[in-house]
Amino acid sequence: MQKSLFKQLGLSLLASTLLISATPIPVEAPLVLEMAQERLSSVGRLLIAPDGLVYVKVSDHYIHEALKILNDPAIERPPYFGEGKIGAHITAFTIEESKSRDLFLPQLEQPIVFAVTDFDAVEVEGKRIYYYKVDVPQVELIRMSNGLPPKIVNHDFHITVGIRTLEVDAGAQR
Repeated sequence: MQKSLFKQLGLSLLASTLLISATPIPVEAPLVLEMAQERLSSVGRLLIAPDGLVYVKVSDHYIHEALKILNDPAIERPPYFGEGKIGAHITAFTIEESKSRDLFLPQLEQPIVFAVTDFDAVEVEGKRIYYYKVDVPQVELIRMSNGLPPKIVNHDFHITVGIRTLEVDAGAQR
């Protein structure tokens, strides 16, 4: 069970890394953004996973409702859903960051307020990753109080919504 959780979180970190290095693609899905901003809670809880990932747990409805609106069966839920997995979240500290220092986290288990600001996608390594951009000022302050920059590798905080494997052009493989 713990090995499967590690694999699942590893994939979550892979998605985060891909988001860092890729250029956003605007997604014409105003209903997804509107639904998130107007109907879903903008409060999560700061938690720590068994492997050290520190994250803000947010409602899984951020993913489920967005996928319903997008209505594209080729877009799959992120790999961190199911029994024993963390579900929808905002990464606050990577596993590497939390293992490389003694984090001071008096806010653990406490409410964290965030704001959904946009809905985009990136294309990396044959995948299109859909995500909400979020502002989380409390997490920025927590990171700085632990001697880290306000953001992970200077990129926006996000909630990954789904992943679509892109078609490979048969002619490009020759």
